[in-house]
Amino acid sequence: MPTVKVFYPRWRREELLLRLEEGLKALEKELLLLEAWLFGSWAQGRALVGSDVDLLLLYRGPRREDLHRLARKAFPGLPLELHAYTEEEAARLEAVLARMREGALRLRP
Repeated sequence: MPTVKVFYPRWRREELLLRLEEGLKALEKELLLLEAWLFGSWAQGRALVGSDVDLLLLYRGPRREDLHRLARKAFPGLPLELHAYTEEEAARLEAVLARMREGALRLRP
């Protein structure tokens, strides 16, 4: 009989939330965060071993071209899928962002 291997995510949800909170604190030193949301499979309790971490950030100020670099530094080792928007961009994309927030977990503020 063949062997079946079952894989689980590397972190428990509680551990992931702690890592996200630590990373958000580090990011807040670089930009004014208005909102942070965990969405997708981790927020809905469906994460598997290959699941990325879907993070929605809204911030005040000009567009930051270095934001993805800052996020990699703030969230080391996480398979982060970052969706970051300025306050002005968020206003234009409100319908899309509302759908992203459905079933999401608000992290900040």
